[in-house]
Amino acid sequence: CKEYANKDKRVKYIHQKNAGPDYARKRGVQESTGAYLTFVDADDYVDADMVQCLHRELSVRNCDMVCSQAKRVDDIGRIWDITKIPSEGVVCESIADAMRQFFVTRYISGSYYAKLYRRELLQDYSFVEDSLIGEDITAVLYALEKAKRVYIMPDAYYYYYWNEKSISHSGYTDRHFVSLQNYIRLRDDLLSKNYIDACYVAGFFAEYEMAVATAMSRNWKRDPQAIHVLQTDLKENRKEIMSNSLTPLYMKICIWMFQTA
Repeated sequence: CKEYANKDKRVKYIHQKNAGPDYARKRGVQESTGAYLTFVDADDYVDADMVQCLHRELSVRNCDMVCSQAKRVDDIGRIWDITKIPSEGVVCESIADAMRQFFVTRYISGSYYAKLYRRELLQDYSFVEDSLIGEDITAVLYALEKAKRVYIMPDAYYYYYWNEKSISHSGYTDRHFVSLQNYIRLRDDLLSKNYIDACYVAGFFAEYEMAVATAMSRNWKRDPQAIHVLQTDLKENRKEIMSNSLTPLYMKICIWMFQTA
């Protein structure tokens, strides 16, 4: 990074004490001066022309946000396609359209990466600095609510390294509870706005809530407060969760067993 910054004055090198990925993103947005934003996680890589291709589509289609696809790379370098969408792509011209592509078709991922945003979509966003997992979902949904027009590309320029030892697959910590509270707050806010059927929103977030329970099983750290919040919330939203046809049967069984335990 220092070498790039020394050779190209458009590049800024910023050093700070480790405070989590979202604080780093927040600092990056604050320090940036361009009209567009994009994010690349530390272990991942992109095609050399990714930004050029996303910017072209954003300009030609007069969009506020362009979402491309990503490919997964495993430990031995094998590359896997993650999402298949129509070859012509998908245009969202309303918040309801965008939410449907996020929660129902799931053509829009809940990750920062593989997207180009007009700066104004995120310049006032309050990043979730204390969260450990799922902090990117909040930002993406925030941007989708502000965007007037979104284009989903069928092409993949981003390569996501699937690391089983990453923080999103690690054992439970107090920051998982912060993530859980963030999921519930975000879900309730979206449900109150009635963008799409409640079952899709409740079912989507139930899968992420269960990731908190899974983290406890990894290091056998039992958090009574988190368990109580999880069980209570799953019970209150059981009807909507179970009526979501997109939620896998095994997940519904796990949810049912957990909230009745």
